[in-house]
Amino acid sequence: MTLEKRSAAQVVTFEPEQLQWTYPILTSGTASASATYAQGFAGDTFIVMGSLSAGSLIAPGDKFQLYTGTSLKEATVFTVAGITPSTGYSSWNIFFTPAPQVLPTTSDTGTSLTAPKYPRWLGAIGHVSGVNYSFSCPGGPDQFTCLFQIPPDYRTDAMNPGRRVQVWRGASCVWEGKLDEPTPAQAGWTLTAHGIGAPEGEDFTAFWTTWNADNPVNRAISRGLRWNNPGIGTPSGIYLGQVQDPASMSVTAFLNLLCTGGGLLWQVNPGIASTLPAAPWVLSVFEFPIQSNGNPTQPPSRILVSSAPVPRTVVADINTILLRYQATADIAATSTKAAVAATYGTIAARNITSIAAHGPMEYFLDLSSAGVMSSTAAVAIGNNVLQKYIRASWGGAFTVGPGQLLNAGGYPVDLGCETAGTIMQLMVTDGPYGGEVAAAPLTFLVGEYQFDDDSDTAVITPFQSVRTDMSSLIGALYPGKFD
Repeated sequence: MTLEKRSAAQVVTFEPEQLQWTYPILTSGTASASATYAQGFAGDTFIVMGSLSAGSLIAPGDKFQLYTGTSLKEATVFTVAGITPSTGYSSWNIFFTPAPQVLPTTSDTGTSLTAPKYPRWLGAIGHVSGVNYSFSCPGGPDQFTCLFQIPPDYRTDAMNPGRRVQVWRGASCVWEGKLDEPTPAQAGWTLTAHGIGAPEGEDFTAFWTTWNADNPVNRAISRGLRWNNPGIGTPSGIYLGQVQDPASMSVTAFLNLLCTGGGLLWQVNPGIASTLPAAPWVLSVFEFPIQSNGNPTQPPSRILVSSAPVPRTVVADINTILLRYQATADIAATSTKAAVAATYGTIAARNITSIAAHGPMEYFLDLSSAGVMSSTAAVAIGNNVLQKYIRASWGGAFTVGPGQLLNAGGYPVDLGCETAGTIMQLMVTDGPYGGEVAAAPLTFLVGEYQFDDDSDTAVITPFQSVRTDMSSLIGALYPGKFD
């Protein structure tokens, strides 16, 4: 007899959510056993929707809300109990619960709330082992794999590609994504899935009608992207200057573009898990929480206890930028005056503290393609780059087991419920600190987090940024401006 781990992650898959539907309401009422709509359910409220396509989209289990025009009529979420056609199939009788506060009228519409349906717990079908899932920042849930130990000649709809997969630990949904095509072998089926973060953002295009931060994301959500967008708005540093053609890039690429110019990051975080399936993951765009010396700007929420030496990678100590800029513009010749050529200047921006510690190391940046600017403006660009440049980054990952990852109060956390994007403080118990000696605590932003359920271990990779590569950093801060 094979026993499952009591605390193991549990995997459930759902049929993918259907397209959102909105239909006008022709009439409404309450069904009775002898009513015309006796094919429905006695006591249920029903509405009649006048559309031939309603029968192909609406199904029992669908959830919807009532609207009057563009305003929500009431906050109640209704569930479709049954659907029957009218004579001639020109309209459909939709039976639903609970009863609304006020019966719908012909000025109302019903709009569905898309959600996955028909859950299938893999552990109820066969043994599940090798559960491994990961996260990235920016992004969120990244990759998933497991071994589904059923015969390779047996196939169930629970593992069909495209199904929604969620990983639960206790009452928490800790990972979500979409199943890929499974691979059979003698030991069973290898299931893989791509996460609901950056990978699923690649499945949807940024098809916008208004060029702002929210419109392309919200339109993708209406087409089936299982995110909740509270509103990106216009945080400091957001980049909207390079207008793209509608649908010419993915939602992931669009969000990466928004974050390039001002040191921003984006991530999707778990939604409410009080029901099955868990609610859509919540999109967050936030300021890059790192200072120019590589230390986070906010207190750590986790303490990582490492028993191995900590490697760091030190890149070029660039601390002086020589900037060539256009001081005056070309003046074309006229009938009375000769042409005047543009003039250029060169000025330096310096990180005095770094020069004192490591000696000067110079870098050249040509700003002339950006047009005429003052020497003050040129130096400001150089200082902005130097402030965000990091000379030392972490050169490896940390592998931790139970008891090695603690909350801020020093109590061990469940490794299977962690994610990327958190701030961690490092404690080395049996080895020297790598890199330069500093009195301040060593803290970092988690760039990747991977958990293996069988071994109950996690691999934590500190955030690696273009901020250690001067040319890439400049390209991120000023996209297309100094090419």
